[in-house]
Amino acid sequence: MNVVKALKRGDTIGVVAPSKKVSSKHKELAQNFVYCMKELGLNVIFSSDFGKSDEFGVSSSSPEERAGHINDMFSDSNINAIWLFQGGETCNELLPYLDWDLIKINPKIIIGKSDCDILLLAISQKCGFYTFHGCDAKFGDKKEFDYDYTRQFFEERLMKGSTEIIPYFPWKYLREGSCSGEIVGCNDESILKLVGTSFFPDFDKKILFLEGYTPEISQVVARITQLKQIGVFDKISGLVIGHIFEFDNGEAESHINYEDVVFSLLKDYSFPVLKIEEFGHYFPHCFLPIGAKVSFDSEKMMKIDILDKVVE
Repeated sequence: MNVVKALKRGDTIGVVAPSKKVSSKHKELAQNFVYCMKELGLNVIFSSDFGKSDEFGVSSSSPEERAGHINDMFSDSNINAIWLFQGGETCNELLPYLDWDLIKINPKIIIGKSDCDILLLAISQKCGFYTFHGCDAKFGDKKEFDYDYTRQFFEERLMKGSTEIIPYFPWKYLREGSCSGEIVGCNDESILKLVGTSFFPDFDKKILFLEGYTPEISQVVARITQLKQIGVFDKISGLVIGHIFEFDNGEAESHINYEDVVFSLLKDYSFPVLKIEEFGHYFPHCFLPIGAKVSFDSEKMMKIDILDKVVE
């Protein structure tokens, strides 16, 4: 995997809406985000379809237009990083229209989450450089760039090159052990949207980082079962479960957690399983480098070591 250039004061971040259309409320949060970046000495520009809509009223523009904005930002030497504004449901529409050769020769920091994990996984696999699962480019709703931890690790990871992941909330091992491998993930639904395509990740000896958005128990069972049936859990060397936003566990008195459901479904495997909270939806973000080799050990400190240099 190729290292990408670290951000520095004076650099410019290009923000594009690759999926869900941007509401007036989200435009306010985006402007708040601009002020946050200015405090860090960074400039922000937005794609021209920011705040517009496609013919169905669900995405910011047509697939060709959205992919075109990403292609343009990779080719523009004045743009130093790309931030995928928010998720939705339609990022997979962009895959046929991205210029993979252009992106490969112009590696840059690219950040996103949720539906945008589709693009992060595809770019990492096709173009051979690290991508970053992180928060949306929003501030002011107490969900995204609002956390001190998130701001800290944006600077530590993407401006200073930090090579560790540390807890904001306590971590717990569901199955102890040690492992190392490249990060693959993170949103469960987004991973499954790539099944049957040339963009589906290679899971061999990787560590799967997994998170979900408002899943019901039935959806968790179905998604984990599908991942089992296509052989993902036969290949990975470890599993890290992140924050699961508004998991619906049915009867409140049952107190079933997402990780309990997953662990029960995976009881026949032996790889270590770690539960953390520093990636996913609407919680602090450590800016996970997709494709980077990491290691962790239940007998050592609560820390995940990033073994690769991901920015320089």
